[in-house]
Amino acid sequence: MPSLSIAPLRYTISQLSRQFGVTPRALRFYEQIGLVEPNRDGPNRVYSRGDCQRIRVITSGRKAGLTLDHIKELLDLYDTADGGAAQIGKAIERLRERVADLDVQREIAAASLTELELRLERVRTGSPSLGQDRFAPRLAADVLPRRAAR
Repeated sequence: MPSLSIAPLRYTISQLSRQFGVTPRALRFYEQIGLVEPNRDGPNRVYSRGDCQRIRVITSGRKAGLTLDHIKELLDLYDTADGGAAQIGKAIERLRERVADLDVQREIAAASLTELELRLERVRTGSPSLGQDRFAPRLAADVLPRRAAR
């Protein structure tokens, strides 16, 4: 019969660093700003399963491009009474906002790329440069509306 691996009750900083692909310095920083609160065994940090779960949320959120403030908001929303539903709902909301922001950035980048390709073609063919025309449109990034900062 195969053995079932049971998650340990305690983790060291180096174990979590390896598990989540972050530096020990990052984990100490998360502690410093109050995202995790490991216990101490002398000079050593001892992380619980709960700390491990919080670090999982932090690293997943960072990979998705969420700010640490947004991640702290998510961590603070966790409630065992609702099984984490409020936290998950807010995470979905934040990630949808992030996707929308990235869509806008992609559109701006694509428009800028198209404009630059046209300028390059004009330079290569000897056509009058848009840069010499004082009424030439700016890069799309300067013209397209920007979303309000959140």
